[in-house]
Amino acid sequence: MQYYITETSCERTDFFRVKKHGERVLKMNRIVIILLVVIVIVLLSGLTLLQMRRQLPFQEVIALDKGIAIINSQKWFVENLEIAYWPDGGNVVKTTFNQNGMKILAGLENGKEYSIAIYRADLKGKLIYKKFRTKVTPVQNGTDYVVLVGASVGKAWNFEQAPSRLGLGADVVFGNRTIYEFDKSRVIEELAQYPFPVAVVIIKECAAYFPRELEASKQKVVEWVNLLREKGKLPMLATVVPVTREHDATHPGRFQSILQYNDFIRDYAARENIFVFDLEKAVRSSDTDRHLDIELAQRDGLHLLQRAYDQRLDNLIVPMLLAVQNE
Repeated sequence: MQYYITETSCERTDFFRVKKHGERVLKMNRIVIILLVVIVIVLLSGLTLLQMRRQLPFQEVIALDKGIAIINSQKWFVENLEIAYWPDGGNVVKTTFNQNGMKILAGLENGKEYSIAIYRADLKGKLIYKKFRTKVTPVQNGTDYVVLVGASVGKAWNFEQAPSRLGLGADVVFGNRTIYEFDKSRVIEELAQYPFPVAVVIIKECAAYFPRELEASKQKVVEWVNLLREKGKLPMLATVVPVTREHDATHPGRFQSILQYNDFIRDYAARENIFVFDLEKAVRSSDTDRHLDIELAQRDGLHLLQRAYDQRLDNLIVPMLLAVQNE
């Protein structure tokens, strides 16, 4: 039996070959397109994550005489943070905070600018947080370093950001220590032991801690002032922000206790030649009505609205700094 390959059967074979090839090409094209889409999505997600990364908590960086002090005041993830610093055109040096959230960079050159980067060294931290970057120049006698020891007012005020907010330049650095209790001994003792100059420690109490037994509280203030002076730190005392008349009506004794404490602060400061950071005077209704101005108060009659910080309290900062310079 003989078989013949006709022209028609060859054409059909070629057709199926071409068809299968086209299907393979189409499949490959689909795979390539899917891969490209995935790559684009990954890249866009990566860019979005980079844009969404958070700022590190505020790091206090203080120019010293032939050195720089870096303070992680919240002791936030101290074990996962690294510090890199370098002079212009110089080698990068990496180091870490001590367990108390402090690092002193010593042996530096006055008048030379140093770049500083602080960052999370762990993978999760790198993904979530941006690097904190700044430039600092050590100077003879160092930079004025002012620390507010308080509670909700200091935190809501963003006191540590005041120099940049008010355009005060690099000649002063502010710090804030938020302690939600009347007794500030632990933090004040810590500041007293700092191995570099602290120009001013402002001691401020919150209205929420009143009424209270005032004689013991007054004695605490005297002890804090004496300790700071013994260690060469300049103490300043803040009056307590009062409460509104409406708040006073529902919290018997609080307003009068605050006034008695504030009167003590002014009298004691006058005897001891201590500058008073007079928050009460800045936000009270008038000299004859010492309640918190209701236009500056939140609904609870205890805490301040943002405009109180912007329009009243920020105005206290420059006079305070002038008092520091006159010491």
